[in-house]
Amino acid sequence: MATSRICKALAILTLFFVSSALADDVVVLTEENFEKEIGQDRAALVEFYAPWCGHCKKLAPEYEKLGASFKKAKSVLIGKVDCDEHKSVCSKYGVQGYPTIQWFPKGSLEPKKYEGARSAEALTEFVNSEGGTNVKIASIPSSVVVLSSDNFDEIVLDETKDVLVEFYAPWCGHCKSLAPTYEKVAAAFGQEEDVVIANLDADNHKDLAEKYGVSGYPTLKFFPKGNKAGEDYDGGRDLDDFVNFINEKCGTSRDSKGQFTSKAGIIESLDTLVKEFVSATNEEKKAVFSKIEEEAGKLKGSAARYGKIYLKAAKSSMEKGADYANNEIQRYGKIYLKAAKSSMEKGADYANNEIQRYGKIYLKAAKSSMEKGADYANNEIQRYGKIYLKAAKSSMEKGADYANNEIQRYGKIYLKAAKSSMEKGADYANNEIQRLERMLAKSISPSKADEFTLKKNILATFA
Repeated sequence: MATSRICKALAILTLFFVSSALADDVVVLTEENFEKEIGQDRAALVEFYAPWCGHCKKLAPEYEKLGASFKKAKSVLIGKVDCDEHKSVCSKYGVQGYPTIQWFPKGSLEPKKYEGARSAEALTEFVNSEGGTNVKIASIPSSVVVLSSDNFDEIVLDETKDVLVEFYAPWCGHCKSLAPTYEKVAAAFGQEEDVVIANLDADNHKDLAEKYGVSGYPTLKFFPKGNKAGEDYDGGRDLDDFVNFINEKCGTSRDSKGQFTSKAGIIESLDTLVKEFVSATNEEKKAVFSKIEEEAGKLKGSAARYGKIYLKAAKSSMEKGADYANNEIQRYGKIYLKAAKSSMEKGADYANNEIQRYGKIYLKAAKSSMEKGADYANNEIQRYGKIYLKAAKSSMEKGADYANNEIQRYGKIYLKAAKSSMEKGADYANNEIQRLERMLAKSISPSKADEFTLKKNILATFA
């Protein structure tokens, strides 16, 4: 029941956050948001592309570099449209081949086609000229570890690391096409200390290429902790293919954006004990807790950290009762709802600014609940009581219709959510929840985002 309430709350909240907030440095444009972003109070350069297009893949790293360069330019937007997904937009603006790049002046939906070179330098010069800006190209740090004959053995043959290596040649067209995807793979696993995504210029290090049987480019080989002879990677070359491969081989739980999935932190042996713990009597819980403590003590590496979270949750559950986990989840739901209300009243910019603050509250609440004991919970209850008093005061100040008006307003929100769910399918709410969580994770440091997800996942096993 508690989980259902939170899902509804999060689904409603996500309706009021602009989708562009989730985009990377290049704004993702769709049929829904195109005319909300383009032709408004800033000029825009838009790439119309297709995911399967070779020239588009080749342009991708240059265009991303352009987006990073203009990220802080308030008068110019760098955007892109997937024409396979949003055919009507591309058709409207006369797109017949890919990639097509068009310039939209401020306040205009009449584009000018870009005919210049497809390099970050040329595109930057064009945008500066048309937009009256003076932006310099940003250097984007790479997450891919660069190998050489000096460091190859030290990194790749490290028995504590799982290493994926791309053997490439600078002149290879397929290598250039793979580059932006491979960079995203490296970024997705950047927080995993035991996983390394690396590449080697095999044209300059022919001895290493020959040693590992490389005869074509790109060649990908995986060097897991238990097999430093290496094994061929024969999977697909889309981002999801790589992410799924690394998760399966390395026991990680990352999505393509580098955020933890709902499986993160869940340890099968402890999960089994938690089920026993939840169904046990108060006396039996002590014995099961000892088993959890013993099992957690056997864990190593990142799993040991997850084990500590299990232990804290189990201890708090014994001290505060069987409803502890559900109460915590409900409390987090209230925080999200409060954020939703402020977002509706104060606009999308307010929401983006507040996300970071609410993320910190979420993390602080989880930490405090585990560390400060029963008094903390009572103090929190008193604080929420003050919120109810504030609502009552508003009702007196704003008249008898205040409560009814608020109810109607929230009713409209539910209706909008229900309508969207019917139009966009059964997965709409879950997709929106995931979108909010990605937004939250983006607004705080990756390490804190990971902690946020781990605690949420593990708490849910006790609910």
